[in-house]
Amino acid sequence: MSRKRKYECLLEKAVLAAIAAVDSYNKTLFPYKQEVFVILMTNAWELLLKAKWIQSHGNDIRSIYVKQKNGRYKRNRSGNIMTHDIAYLLNQMRSNTEIPLNVYHNIMALIEIRDNAIHLYVSPHLRVQIHSVALATTRNFYLLARNWFGEDTVKPLENAIIQPLSFIQPEVVEFHGMKSEERVYHFLRRLSETQEEDNDFFVTAEVRFKFIRSKQSEGALSVKLSPGDPNALPVELTEEQWREKFPWDYGELVERLRSRYENFKKNREFYRLKRQIEPDPSQCNPEACYNQYCRIRFLDPTRPDKSHKKKFYSSAVLNYFDRFYTRRE
Repeated sequence: MSRKRKYECLLEKAVLAAIAAVDSYNKTLFPYKQEVFVILMTNAWELLLKAKWIQSHGNDIRSIYVKQKNGRYKRNRSGNIMTHDIAYLLNQMRSNTEIPLNVYHNIMALIEIRDNAIHLYVSPHLRVQIHSVALATTRNFYLLARNWFGEDTVKPLENAIIQPLSFIQPEVVEFHGMKSEERVYHFLRRLSETQEEDNDFFVTAEVRFKFIRSKQSEGALSVKLSPGDPNALPVELTEEQWREKFPWDYGELVERLRSRYENFKKNREFYRLKRQIEPDPSQCNPEACYNQYCRIRFLDPTRPDKSHKKKFYSSAVLNYFDRFYTRRE
């Protein structure tokens, strides 16, 4: 068995820290969960950035060591060499455009909440703001780690989903709290307002729920949240909702790829890559044949073998093709 490279060891720990953060956050009766989440998730981000930095510097761990003016490495109380912290790496990698602006501001928000949690406390009045940061940072971490190190790296994170803060939408009111709480609130709000248009990465995010009667809706399709899992929770999506999730047909997909990549060609390699993300019609429910990238619509689900089929694609395909093509400047 080959020995792991230094950056791979840090990468593995980063993913484990992210899983631990999400797992702790999703515990219903855990009153300190937001504090635990921001501490662990900040740790996960620091390890991920260090893994990327070391990989980009020839797997040389000395690239993250802190040097003093005399040229010697700075050491901590136990005598071990100190490494650059998350803020240093974040700023260096942002200046090299390795980190999208929305991700940069999201991590800055996370660090601010972490600092308050460690050095004093985090106000319960900020739980909605912290939740929006948590939702965004979990998605950002997954996508960036996958873009940098490949899909196999983040497979353990695929089911690490932040649960809703509450199934009852909290009432929106003007924030009132102590001065220290208000300063953190306004800091997070300013960062949230810097959010740029980006289909992939966010500074803050939210999940909205709409409760309706369980009566069968006209034109609705019965599907599962987890394709192929007979124990998954059944839900219903109308055809309009399907089109919102998978808005592009084949022609639109090709146009999007042409406008996004400078070296895109509609050739054999493209078709090979496209087939890899399309579900197998023979292995899925004709009424819900989809994955995160593609949905196959059967015009006659009752006769899947003879039915005409049409494929639709979600915007997530861009994350996939980013790994194989060069984006335009």
